[in-house]
Amino acid sequence: MIYFVVQYYQRAHAHTYTHTHRERDKMVDDVNEGVEHALKCLVSVKERSGNLRNDLKKDILEVVNSLRNYFVHVQTNLVAKTAAHKELEREFKQSKDEIQRLRDGSMGYVEPSHDSI
Repeated sequence: MIYFVVQYYQRAHAHTYTHTHRERDKMVDDVNEGVEHALKCLVSVKERSGNLRNDLKKDILEVVNSLRNYFVHVQTNLVAKTAAHKELEREFKQSKDEIQRLRDGSMGYVEPSHDSI
């Protein structure tokens, strides 16, 4: 069943990855919509399958809910790691700028020679 969902998602959203000029946020939105659509499709298959046992229908719903929860968890972690990465980049740039200021400031200073004394 998962194979069907993955195949459907790949066919339905293959165009997303062929347009490399898209912004990253747009691609993330497309992925979010694609995953949600695939999960809804899975639930729809479960509802349309009249000959599927009730315990299997319940299992499908539980798996879909678990996948949604995992996906939310992954998104939350990604947002947190992106924020941490941006903060580290900001700190790195500040350190780099400070090092450059120190180098530029020391360029004008010439230590007196001790040989002439």
